[in-house]
Amino acid sequence: MIEKKLDILNRSAGVFLRLGLRSVTMDDLSSELGISKKTLYQYFSDKDSLINAIIDLKLENDRA
Repeated sequence: MIEKKLDILNRSAGVFLRLGLRSVTMDDLSSELGISKKTLYQYFSDKDSLINAIIDLKLENDRA
């Protein structure tokens, strides 16, 4: 389960970098990642929580 969440975080970060934070919706992410919206919402309650998790992951990686 943790591996799936990390995969979503890393792949979503790429989508946000490519398309921009404001223009990407959860629908766009589910399509780009090839997962259902239900799966995406199992891990993240909304786009803001997903973005915050990506930032936290990147900061954690930079500290290591």
